[in-house]
Amino acid sequence: MCGNRVQGLHIRGFKPLDIQVLYQMDSVCFPADIAYSRAELQFYISHKDSITRVAELKDVVVGFAVGRVRDRSTAHVMTLDVIQSARRSRVGTALIDSLHHEFRSKGARLSFLEVDVENVAARRFYEAHKYRYVEVLPGYYNGRSDALRMVRNLALD
Repeated sequence: MCGNRVQGLHIRGFKPLDIQVLYQMDSVCFPADIAYSRAELQFYISHKDSITRVAELKDVVVGFAVGRVRDRSTAHVMTLDVIQSARRSRVGTALIDSLHHEFRSKGARLSFLEVDVENVAARRFYEAHKYRYVEVLPGYYNGRSDALRMVRNLALD
């Protein structure tokens, strides 16, 4: 690693052949009752306003992020997944930075996301990337847990 970069890490766009790997990764990264089904993931990735970035390390997919520009000024981070063995090695940072870059290029000034109140590691990650809490969403994850909506002002960068 040098600075913000992981040696050998490549961030690229989504390829249709990625869907199975991304679906399996999401199934491992999230509990079964909140992980996306293959059809849901395909829908979100295929949406005309979606942006999907895939992280490869030595030609192995180690993470991905999906976001969507919702209107002319707002973007939504739908999911960010990194395999366990690649966590805490700046893969997530590279993915979120790539999404933010794309959001800004499409005119978004604000990015928001939801994170499980119990997921302390994810909350800290997003806080470190300048996201701030704006509200609690009771029962957001299929009624089993609450989410925190977090927002980042992209215009300040």
